[in-house]
Amino acid sequence: VRDFGRDLRDGVRLARAVDVAAHHDKLESDVCSKLRVPAASRLPKLHNVSAVIEALQALGAIPDQSRASLNDWARAVVDGRPLLRTRDLVAALAARFSGAARTVDAGRLRREVGRLGGAQAWEGSTEKASLAQAAADAITVDETSTDENLARTSLTQWAAAVAAGCDVQGLDADGRCAPGFVKAAVQLYHPALACSDDEAAVSSLGGVSLDVYAACLDPASSPPERVAWAF
Repeated sequence: VRDFGRDLRDGVRLARAVDVAAHHDKLESDVCSKLRVPAASRLPKLHNVSAVIEALQALGAIPDQSRASLNDWARAVVDGRPLLRTRDLVAALAARFSGAARTVDAGRLRREVGRLGGAQAWEGSTEKASLAQAAADAITVDETSTDENLARTSLTQWAAAVAAGCDVQGLDADGRCAPGFVKAAVQLYHPALACSDDEAAVSSLGGVSLDVYAACLDPASSPPERVAWAF
């Protein structure tokens, strides 16, 4: 791939990347069998990119979004503009399969969990701080586990602390963002984005997995045009 704006527009390379990465992690994925090739016109390109996005959503790389939002994303990738939408799709794929240890700084996340246990993180609310700390403490950290498992545990602790302080559910049974979590986290870290619901928050962040989302939440910096990779 030499040009994100052109080489990925038909969805073929993206589909192959999803299948190869999923099979490497011993997960089921057969996006390539759904492709319409050759994708010489706009319609098969839209079909192919939509199939890739749906597969990534099923694999937990992309938070649940409405059909309209997914269709808008597919059109942006096929049109090659805004290019950020193509980059966000590649980032979500990479984050899902590259391992949490590579996309999330476990040490920094754990320091952030400690910060959330203080009232200062919640505008002086000791009640919210206590809830956040209790939620994080309820998750056991095995210091002898692999770096990736340690990173994922730290990620879960962080999500639990944020959710408890914001009075929303953090992760669902599949380990993905539960309804209300993305909006609450955006309001906590980047209130200037003023997202009214999860869908708007996910759209502002480009539609990313929890790994990348956690990695972008740096309260010490102002969000760029689209929040990403700031951690």
